[in-house]
Amino acid sequence: ILSDTDHLWGIGGSPAWVWKTFLRGMNPLFMDPYDGQVLAPGGSRWDPVRRALGQTLQIARQIPLAAMTPQNARASSGYCLASADSKAPAALLAYLPQGGRVTLHLRGMAGTLETRWFDPEAGQWQEAKPTAAGKQVELQSPFAGSRPALVWLRART
Repeated sequence: ILSDTDHLWGIGGSPAWVWKTFLRGMNPLFMDPYDGQVLAPGGSRWDPVRRALGQTLQIARQIPLAAMTPQNARASSGYCLASADSKAPAALLAYLPQGGRVTLHLRGMAGTLETRWFDPEAGQWQEAKPTAAGKQVELQSPFAGSRPALVWLRART
């Protein structure tokens, strides 16, 4: 599914829209007014959206995206991609729009999962202690305040 700002509302969008769209299994497309031909130049106003689009591309290349489907009920935040095929290594990526705590349902996953947090504002990953699979867990974002965050859990290789 292509989620195109031009057909949703024209010029617009936010980093949160990019992340929510991606974690719901869609492809975010941004109508960028970079050249000023249709509307006044967007300038740096749209840089956060462009940055989020680039970050989703980088993450999509790192995770086993082809084996994942939207499974929003697995994360209390409502934004989650997780392994859909039991033959594929366990993986789960969840988005927390306001950071804080998230409850993840890891039933059907086995073993110990590597856990990493991504700070979209800083564009950096942070390692965390491994998470035991097979149950419901509550994790706390390591980023201060209500900063958005992503958590990636994957089977140890």
